[in-house]
Amino acid sequence: MLDKALIFIVFTLLFFTQKSFSAEVVYPGKERNDYIIKLLKQALSYEDLHNKYHVKAHGLDMPKGRAFNMMSKGEGIDVMFGSATVEREMHYLPIQFPLMRGLNGWRIPLINSQQKTIFKSISTLADYKTLKPGQRGSWTDTKVLEFNGINVVKSSNYEGLYNMLHQRRFDYFPRSVLKIKQDLIDNHQLDLMIDPYVLIHYPTAYYFYVRKDNKLLANDITKGLENALKDGELNALFMESYGDVVNEIKADKRRVFSLNNPFLPENTPLSRKELWIDLAK
Repeated sequence: MLDKALIFIVFTLLFFTQKSFSAEVVYPGKERNDYIIKLLKQALSYEDLHNKYHVKAHGLDMPKGRAFNMMSKGEGIDVMFGSATVEREMHYLPIQFPLMRGLNGWRIPLINSQQKTIFKSISTLADYKTLKPGQRGSWTDTKVLEFNGINVVKSSNYEGLYNMLHQRRFDYFPRSVLKIKQDLIDNHQLDLMIDPYVLIHYPTAYYFYVRKDNKLLANDITKGLENALKDGELNALFMESYGDVVNEIKADKRRVFSLNNPFLPENTPLSRKELWIDLAK
């Protein structure tokens, strides 16, 4: 009887220990509450995951490369977030779910205010390609534009690009829909304005990454993101953060020039239309 009672107690303890197990998931930098972190917490909050999770910040700011390296070595960081690239997929385990819904792949031209109608009569992709954008030479965006047959004026100095546009040394500076208004504020002393006529688009993805052998966490994040997509929490968080930008651009009814991006990993889920935002609709 004693042996049976002891076995029962041991199994009971194991059962409740497993049920109450909580795993920490540490992201880089200091505590924050932006869209990406809210989405990570939401994804890891569902009851049907393998573990219960507590999401927390590492506490120290550091370069992204160092943080990725710490994650791959298991040195205090469990999850990273960044653009989808072939190189990153070689070294880390990607959760192939576009967190930003591709919003960071939509661009608006920043132009010289003395050329405010430069895009007004540009109606075809061939016409669009006759204009010269300015870009930093090391950016992937530069490679994308050049792959599509666009002649790019390059600079090694990011801040210098705004002055070059002010001096009309190129025709436009394609900027993220999320950043262009701040660009204009930061460079208010220059002859710059936001073009009112066009949008430029090429597919981009922004993923969560975990260590190569951390398949349990990868599976739970994936399952949680799919749950958030189904129950509407993902869209609610997305629109809470970016709804004003999305609605404003859709209301503008701009002409869209779509470009190819050959630098995305081959298994990027472009065919799953429900994962991506379409500002042209």
